[in-house]
Amino acid sequence: MNLPRVYQLLLALPKQRHGILKITDATAENDVREMANAGLVEATLNDGKEGAFTAINSVTVAGQAFLLSFRGHNSSAGRRL
Repeated sequence: MNLPRVYQLLLALPKQRHGILKITDATAENDVREMANAGLVEATLNDGKEGAFTAINSVTVAGQAFLLSFRGHNSSAGRRL
């Protein structure tokens, strides 16, 4: 899991107009699967069916804790995806 990318994805969610963050990048999609498995987010995961997609629906309490602990600990955290 790319921790700086995870950090950026978690930060991006509250900025979304409809409260979900649709993922279009295959690499980021894999990170979202890992984030969901780790309990950082609630997510809709692409199951390969027509019209399916991956999206972050919400950040969990564990995800919020990750944001707080990761902030300032990685020089690349401030870079955009």
